[in-house]
Amino acid sequence: MNEPRTLWVACLFSTALLLAGCRKDGPQAQWDIDVVAPLVITSLSVSDALADSLVSVGDDGVISVIFSERLFALSLDTVLDIPDTVFSYGDPFPFASLSIPPGAPLATENEITRFDLEDVQLSRLDIREGLVNISVISSVEAPLIMTFGLPGATLNGVPFEIVSNVPAALPNGTSSVDGVADLAGYRFDLRGPTFDDVNTLATEFGGMVDPAHPTSVTVTSSDSVVSLVSYSGMIPQYARGYFGQRNVHLGPELNDISSDLAITANWLDIDRIDVRLKLTNGIGVDGQVQLNYLTSHNSTTGNDVY
Repeated sequence: MNEPRTLWVACLFSTALLLAGCRKDGPQAQWDIDVVAPLVITSLSVSDALADSLVSVGDDGVISVIFSERLFALSLDTVLDIPDTVFSYGDPFPFASLSIPPGAPLATENEITRFDLEDVQLSRLDIREGLVNISVISSVEAPLIMTFGLPGATLNGVPFEIVSNVPAALPNGTSSVDGVADLAGYRFDLRGPTFDDVNTLATEFGGMVDPAHPTSVTVTSSDSVVSLVSYSGMIPQYARGYFGQRNVHLGPELNDISSDLAITANWLDIDRIDVRLKLTNGIGVDGQVQLNYLTSHNSTTGNDVY
């Protein structure tokens, strides 16, 4: 009975030795595979390098980089330059001696003002900005109330008028007063008092001895009341007439696009750039524009492209 058991144990031990003899001593297993593979898969396009407002994708899938910059703007006040102008109204009194009671009118003059606008001929001018300055100089030895009016200049249908209180002049001397009025919003009818002219504005200059003055005043041919009227800072809002042939030179002008072209990457390779120039005429007269040159300058490389 003991003999078969001994044989089974011997066979099991032999098998164990046989398996142990098949093992090879050495380092652990390693793999060396020569394969290149991406760790992260993504894509970058022009849209990633530029702000969304600068990129436009067409129906054909073409991506366009859009940058718009105003090269120049020509307004009406640039085409129509109204120079600052000074006009004088009033002369010495045309009589040897005359006693004028308080409240009595002085000589009234109706004059015209002609603006020198070169070859421009205007029948109407609406003012956006502008001032009229009035200085009255009197040698009359009594206080005066002087008026200066522009019948052809109206605001909401009311003609322009300014009133000046002039103090009495000292013996053998003069007195003066200054005033200023805003012309913004006024419409100038430049057809003159007979409505058949251009660049011409009707004016009225007159006054009276102050009614509060206690006595009459004597004036002679050596006395005078003179009004100096100056127009300054006249900027037109609307004009009607003939503008002639005028050349307006603009530029050269430099526009820096580095602050507007928001590139969020440090590279942008553009194969071709097309520049389109758009001209919009909002003045209401025919015009021609001559662009002498358009240059692109790379501040990094120092290169210029014409």
